[in-house]
Amino acid sequence: MEKLLIGFADKVITVSDSIAEEYVRLYNIEKPHLVLNCPAYIDVSKNNLFRDNFAIHAEQKIFLYQGALNKGRGIEILLEAFKKLNDSTKVLVIMGYGELEKIVKLEADNSQNIFFQPAVKPEVVLNYTSSADFGVSFIEDSCLSYRYCLPNKMFEYTMAGLPVLVSNLVEMKKFVEEHSVGVVSDENTVNGFYDAFSKIEEFDYESLKSNLKKLEKVIVGSLKRSNF
Repeated sequence: MEKLLIGFADKVITVSDSIAEEYVRLYNIEKPHLVLNCPAYIDVSKNNLFRDNFAIHAEQKIFLYQGALNKGRGIEILLEAFKKLNDSTKVLVIMGYGELEKIVKLEADNSQNIFFQPAVKPEVVLNYTSSADFGVSFIEDSCLSYRYCLPNKMFEYTMAGLPVLVSNLVEMKKFVEEHSVGVVSDENTVNGFYDAFSKIEEFDYESLKSNLKKLEKVIVGSLKRSNF
């Protein structure tokens, strides 16, 4: 249906450059316009909602996954990684809803370093996001849509001032490395996530935060340029 109808569109938009190039290859159309999957920009203040809600200590680093709790998002890998993690200074907060919610709740009930936060309203979600120390997007390379994704959660993390740990997918890797705002895992496995842990600890956290602040101008500029 897409192949049949796309040629009748006056303009085509998509959310990453790789997807745009794939549409050109598949359908021999003019390259689609790029509109990043950003939420409306706001200035986000640091919060401590997770520490207050779950009694997480100040010296513990909070790694946050927020979004749909579905397969293909690396959630099972994150749960397994934190279950086996012999390091009390790192905790995982998973916030959202979906088919894996029961599994996440069960692991949270039986773990000292995994916490479940039910999904919150969009107008307050960044208050929760800013309550973490790192954002995690460990999407698996299971289809072209995931391989070329540049999800809105990435922009929510960075807008809230969180350095990120991401899987080795084309657009997320390019985004993180171009702006120096986090670490790209070599592989979507428990060991790959542990390696990302060690890499991000080698970074100067304040330098990462400074790079995130610079990125605000890039995001706002991209939104302004998206009018066509």
